[in-house]
Amino acid sequence: MRLRHLSTAVLALSLAGCATPRTVGPSGSAHTADVFTARAEQVAAAWPGSPAEQAWQHEYIPLGNTDVLPPSTGPHADSDKQALIAGRLRVSVPLPTPPPTLTVRWKNGGKLALPALAPMRAANATTSGGGTRLTVTSVGHTTLTVPTSRGTASVPAWSIRLKGYQKPWVVAAVAPTMPGPPAVGPTGKPDPSLVTAGLDSVSADGRTLKLTLGEGDCGIKPSARVYETADAVVVGGLETRKPSGDIPCTAQMIIIRLAVHLAAPLGARTVLDAATGEPLAPSS
Repeated sequence: MRLRHLSTAVLALSLAGCATPRTVGPSGSAHTADVFTARAEQVAAAWPGSPAEQAWQHEYIPLGNTDVLPPSTGPHADSDKQALIAGRLRVSVPLPTPPPTLTVRWKNGGKLALPALAPMRAANATTSGGGTRLTVTSVGHTTLTVPTSRGTASVPAWSIRLKGYQKPWVVAAVAPTMPGPPAVGPTGKPDPSLVTAGLDSVSADGRTLKLTLGEGDCGIKPSARVYETADAVVVGGLETRKPSGDIPCTAQMIIIRLAVHLAAPLGARTVLDAATGEPLAPSS
């Protein structure tokens, strides 16, 4: 999300004195536009300095997998994969004792010491239950590259060798920070016109966000909305409901993608979903 650093002072000048709401797609009514703007103002104002913002900016919140399964082929591939996911392991060697803490390091120079997890705890190993059980033949230290809310991080990990496999199972040796509730709770959707958005991608220049929106059969194609401040970019969708006399609608949901364009590059600002109040990270 932080494609390029832009100082708050520069952003404040470019967005001076006002936030900038914009619509992409069918504009809908003045009522639906006001629904988004009012909610976006609330979400953007609550974000700076909130516990949710502090955790997003300063803690270890992974946005991708924190383990890498070894390639599995042959007649037992599916059962072996399920055994790994369930932590059904058999240990045949002494295991290393981790230090009290291990350090996650970010590309921008940031670092964070976190309590270390022992190998079998990191693997969520269990001695109960039936089914296939894989044998651990050695455990060593390594690292994982993990996308996080603070950018890409090098995360301490365990390299777990398994009998019959050439490559190890690599699993993070520290637990992630559990994100707390958003700075502003979900709307509960009292107005059905407000649609939850996902962040698909951010352009290389930081000025275009591609959003995913759910299009229900009960509404007309939603529009994408964006609201900018110096600290946050709030996105969402607005859907105009079909007139009550139209053909009855179903519960079908179709995901559509729309782009919104920013007045200033995204920089270090966080993208927030208007409906839920939660921070968003690119899925691609």
